[in-house]
Amino acid sequence: MPRDLVTTIETVGGGRDAPADEFVLSIQSMRSLRRWIQDALNELNEKHDDDGWRYLSTHDLRRTWATPLSDVEVDPLLVLDWGGWEDLETFWTITKRSSRLPRNGGLVRR
Repeated sequence: MPRDLVTTIETVGGGRDAPADEFVLSIQSMRSLRRWIQDALNELNEKHDDDGWRYLSTHDLRRTWATPLSDVEVDPLLVLDWGGWEDLETFWTITKRSSRLPRNGGLVRR
């Protein structure tokens, strides 16, 4: 993993009041995650008086999370697994890095 990414993770992790091994969110289902995100977006909308927050989706957040990892060349298979993508082609499309994809389709078998 690139040293800059490790430093960023350590910095963000060090700013929490909770122990490092405690989950940031203890959400067990996609429905709960969507509800949590919607509540956060509503709060941001009210705080900043910006309706644009209402249009942010879980898809946007996942893409926003994965693209910087791709940019610093974290192993794509690792990011693919963490992010829940089924194949590299979708991952490269989402992160706009499809020019790196081998033309064999990049299917990952589980």
